Amino acid sequence: YGSEKVQRRKQTIRTIWGDMFWQLGVYEKFSQLDKEARIPSLEDVRQALEGGPVLILLDELPTYFEVAASDGLLDKAVLFLQRLVIAVSEKEDAALLVAIAEDVYKNEAERARRAISEAVTEAMEETRAHSRRKETVLVPVAEEDVVYILKRRLFENIPHRSASTIADAYH
Repeated sequence: YGSEKVQRRKQTIRTIWGDMFWQLGVYEKFSQLDKEARIPSLEDVRQALEGGPVLILLDELPTYFEVAASDGLLDKAVLFLQRLVIAVSEKEDAALLVAIAEDVYKNEAERARRAISEAVTEAMEETRAHSRRKETVLVPVAEEDVVYILKRRLFENIPHRSASTIADAYH
């Protein structure tokens, strides 16, 4: 996005909202907003979400905010996301999923967190403040369950005697 732009078939997409419009099949209606990097109004976002059920997945939002900040689009991106959260919360058959794998990849997340500027961090907090009213936090695996999941996926069977010997030696 921004100065790097995204290519969808032969169409150049400049903004995150332009890409969302493209993926929803309504890009032509809202193309000027993307080309001029103008923020869609709340009504524009509502119209884009009309029709059948909608699931919007935003993955690695901190990375996008970093790019948006370097291109001077950060404030616009934050405002768009705030409007998106409102529009999704008003639509009964719509869901917005924001995936940030910070708990799974703590080291990488910590490096990314340090690399992202203070403005980007503030932008995430502003956006989260708007989404907290409707958010449901899902933790697919509790920390104490990880060992059992790994054991099941990595080993066909673990002889109890061997496991005890190895555990004792390790201890």
